[in-house]
Amino acid sequence: EARKHMSTTVYTYIVYVFCALVLCISTAVSGLSFTGYGAASVVVGFLLAVFSTLLGHSIFSWCLKFLSPSFVSASKLCEPVVAAMFAAVLFAEIPALLAVAGGIVTISGVLLYSREQRAITP
Repeated sequence: EARKHMSTTVYTYIVYVFCALVLCISTAVSGLSFTGYGAASVVVGFLLAVFSTLLGHSIFSWCLKFLSPSFVSASKLCEPVVAAMFAAVLFAEIPALLAVAGGIVTISGVLLYSREQRAITP
């Protein structure tokens, strides 16, 4: 509901600031360290923040203004399937046959849901 009346920038800023606060508080309360993870971990964390969060999840937030929340949620189910396809191409990580079957079922389910949603919604 909030996304209908807010810009993507304001909405994602609020969501990401509160998520960061909760993560920092959770880390502090649990007694875990904020440092000592090495440069490689920091770089990977930064890249995940930029590509997965700022680009990936912000696109879903933007879509909420134009698409139903249920459709946006259903489409998020495709994320691991697409990630597995990228891993296969970029890193030659070929998923097991059962994982491929699960990906096919997931994509088919999202497509079926999309078709049914379109038939219901005028």
